Parts: sequence; C-alpha cells; structure tokens
Amino acid sequence: MRKHFYLSLLTILVSTTIAISLTEIVSASVVLMVFSARVERNRIRLSWATASEFNHAGFNVLRSTSENGNFVRINSALIPPNCLTGCFAGSNYAFYDTAVELNTTYFYKLQSVDTSGMIEYFGPIFAMIHYPPSIVISSFIAQAQGGGISINWTTSSEGNDTGFNILRAENSNGAFAQINTGMISGCGGCSTGGNYSFVDWNVVAGQVYYYKLQSVDTYWGTQEFGTVYASIPFPFAYFYQFPWITHNPSQVCLPYPPLEWDSRLGPGGLPLLENVRIIPANVAQGQRYWRITKVKFENIDESGNDHSIYVKVLDENCNRLGGTIAHLTSEGGASEFLTEVSFGDLCNCNFAYPMYGDVYNIHIETLYPSDAIAGMLMPMRRHVNYRITFQLTTKP
Repeated sequence: MRKHFYLSLLTILVSTTIAISLTEIVSASVVLMVFSARVERNRIRLSWATASEFNHAGFNVLRSTSENGNFVRINSALIPPNCLTGCFAGSNYAFYDTAVELNTTYFYKLQSVDTSGMIEYFGPIFAMIHYPPSIVISSFIAQAQGGGISINWTTSSEGNDTGFNILRAENSNGAFAQINTGMISGCGGCSTGGNYSFVDWNVVAGQVYYYKLQSVDTYWGTQEFGTVYASIPFPFAYFYQFPWITHNPSQVCLPYPPLEWDSRLGPGGLPLLENVRIIPANVAQGQRYWRITKVKFENIDESGNDHSIYVKVLDENCNRLGGTIAHLTSEGGASEFLTEVSFGDLCNCNFAYPMYGDVYNIHIETLYPSDAIAGMLMPMRRHVNYRITFQLTTKP
C-alpha cells in the first residue's frame, strides 16, 4: 500500500511538470529578455537576447516611421535561431538597419516565428540618427582674379569629411557640374576648421558663372553649399569704353553729381508709383561705387507705346561704359543678368528690358557696390518707361 502511494505521487508530480512545460512551449517558443536599438554612425543596430528558445524557426525585423504606422519587414530572409534544436540558456542576436536617413525617427518590432507558423511580436522600440553635419562652412565667396575666378571658403570645424568638389553652372537654374579634376582634400576631423581656395581658369570674360561647394562625407555621401556667382572683366579692364561715344569737352562732369529725380515717382508722386525708390549702396567714405544719378519716368504719352526699363552706365568722367553687368530682380521671382544692347542701338543705353506687369528692381553687378532702384512697375498695365543712369563715383 505504501509503495503504491509513492508511485501515484510520482505520477502526479511528473504529469504536472510536463503539463507546465507544454503550456510554456505553446504560448511562447521564445522568452525574450531584452530588445534594444542603438545608433552607430550611419546605421542603427538592433540587438536582442532570449532567455530560452524551443520549436523556434527564426526572427523578422519590422520597421515603421510612426509608432502606430504600417510596419514592414526589412530583413531579406528569416533570421535563423542560434539554438537550432532549442536551448534553455537562450542566445544573443544583432541586426543592422543601414537604409536610414538623418533626423528621422524609426520604430521597430521584432517578430518571432515558431516551427508551426505561430507568430509573436515584441516592441515597438525606436531610434533616430541625429548626426551633426560633418562640416560647418563659415564663408564661401567667388571673385575675379586676373583671368580666372577664385573660389574661397572657410570651415569652422570638420568631422568625417573626405574633401571638397567645386560645381559650376552658367545660370542659377542650370545643371551644375564638377570642374575640379581631383578631390580637394579637407582636414578631416580638425575641430578648428581650415581655409581653402580654388581658381577656375576655364572662363570667358563677361560671362556670369555660378558655383556650389560640395562636401564629401565619409559616412553620409555629399552635401552642397552655395550658390555664389562671379564674372571676370573684359581683357585688361573691368569695363571698356564704347568706341562710338566721344567725350564732350564742354560737358560738366561732377565727381559726385546730385540726383536728378522725377517728382512723379516716390512718396508724394503719382498714384501706384509711390513705392519707386532708391536703395543706397552701403559704402564708406572714399569708397568707389555705382551711384544712381538720374531717374526719369515716361508716361503713356511720352513712352511712344513702349514699356521698358532703360539703363545707362557712365564712368567717373561721364563717358558711357560697356562690359558692366546689370542684375534685374522682381517681386514675381525673376532674377536675370541683362544682355548689353548691340552697337548703335537707338535707346542710347547699355541695357533695355521690357516690362510685363511685374514689379522690378535693378542694380549694377561688378566688383564695386551699387545703388539699386526698386519698385518700378506698369501702373494699371499702362505702357510707361523708366530711364536710369548709373555713374561710377567715390563717396565723399
């Protein structure tokens, strides 16, 4: 009787133990201890550890850009278990997500699949690569230098940059192409930054060139800075004198001429023209600059049904100059470098630009600062003209 009692008790104990084990296997083929995400340079490392695994087929890693969004598998194939026949001690795993972008939060779920096809999810967890820029640009300029254009830039600090490329186009919206044959080496990791220079010798006088600076990062590819622009003068002078214009000895040419302003413009002028104004150049005493010396308005009776802005450019001796560049912008977003008129044009000007309902501004674009005239428009779309004279002067 006593022997039978012990046998029954042993049967009960064994059966109870097996029942508990079966319940654990059915409900969870994997007991997960930890699931974490960590940023490593330009990738996110996902790691997890199991306490035990039984009847386990493997893992999938799912990703979304929002916590409640659509999670998509990012591993190409099921990640197999390290314990192929099951293990009581569990194992450690790692997966690297390399298809990531800066400043984007990624949410991850871990999917466990057992041999019967049952699926269990863990997570979500999240991570974001807030990677500081590898380089900080403190200045970037382009200017004429002899027969070329010198591009100069300064960095405040550099992280993982490999070097630089110079990109160029012949208009601001054009296709930029690299012009340096070999990468310009950076200091790569210096905290104090550096000074750099590159000269573009493949240029044509009078053509405006646009430049961008491209930084090459060890981990994140390329980053672009800019745009700056410059042009070189015509040979031997920044501008040339029109050969068909002769100086009149009887003409009085003042070194700092007063402004001849049409009273129909600006505050107190005609309706819709009150905002036509001059924006003075920011110059110091003794500095040369382009001063607006004359602004004339032609109404519908005076314009001959024309609707243009005419710009004349004079040197310090009141002689007409060629080879300068007039930069026109507008409230509608236009930005154009005007083409000089041909020899003998009847406008007696350097530049002529037809207006079409926008509000226009113009200044001279050379090595010297320039006044600008702003707010020119066609009031009620009537055909009117503006005639502007710029003269190279020295601030007294």
